[in-house]
Amino acid sequence: MIELKKDNVAFFDVDDTLILYEWSADRDSEVIDISIEGSLMQARVVPHKYHTNQLKLHKTWGNGVVVWSRSGHDWAKTVVEKLNLTQYVDLVIAKPMYYYDDKPCCKILGEHRFAADN
Repeated sequence: MIELKKDNVAFFDVDDTLILYEWSADRDSEVIDISIEGSLMQARVVPHKYHTNQLKLHKTWGNGVVVWSRSGHDWAKTVVEKLNLTQYVDLVIAKPMYYYDDKPCCKILGEHRFAADN
């Protein structure tokens, strides 16, 4: 069993949260190519600066940081590495498809935060 020994944990999605698939021409210099070797998974993206900075802040505040993706743990890990966020992330996982709890997700998952990229 893997234990994340933190009582406060921030979860960050990958696609369209840590990385953006659409961007304006003024961000062309920030474009990065991400791919998983031996896989069809690849993308040309730009980092979402606000969310990547929030991820770093959560770690600085002593929170646990989990990055997840519906595209799977390999994609989450690859993006974290490509964005040079490894030192800030405690765990990468696939985004949960199911959960079992006596309360609805809005009562257990905490506050939802999302900022449009400026």
